[in-house]
Amino acid sequence: MSYHPPRKSALVAPVSQRVAVVLAAWLPDDQVFRRTATMPEDLRAEVLATIDAIKAAALAHKQAFAEVGNRPAAITPEAEESEVKGTPPDLDPAGVGLLRSDAAGALLGLSARRVRQLVSSGELEAEKVGSEWIITRTAVDDYLATRKAA
Repeated sequence: MSYHPPRKSALVAPVSQRVAVVLAAWLPDDQVFRRTATMPEDLRAEVLATIDAIKAAALAHKQAFAEVGNRPAAITPEAEESEVKGTPPDLDPAGVGLLRSDAAGALLGLSARRVRQLVSSGELEAEKVGSEWIITRTAVDDYLATRKAA
């Protein structure tokens, strides 16, 4: 019996959630969209779906572990629904449209610091995950629409 490696089309490259955090940081949305703009549509869709899956895995890792010094600590369980202020965004399984403040800033033409200021002032909706603000693409679009209307 001999070993037959899978065909190249069947190969996948799964990554751990920890590695997904690193990859997500290296793949800002603005660069991904710019680099995939000229790809054939089917390849572009596959690349974007893969990037979304990586970002979803990164978010899952960040939700499971908050950094405390140099050692990870499990995040405390969520409060009862009646005690929670607001509701978390309704995310699809692929996590499409989740942005860190730097990626949201790139889309808005603002610095990450300014994005965090907008979040703090309530002008831009976001969810705190660990030590980072996670902003949905919808929130960015809503903010842009509000700015254009003003």
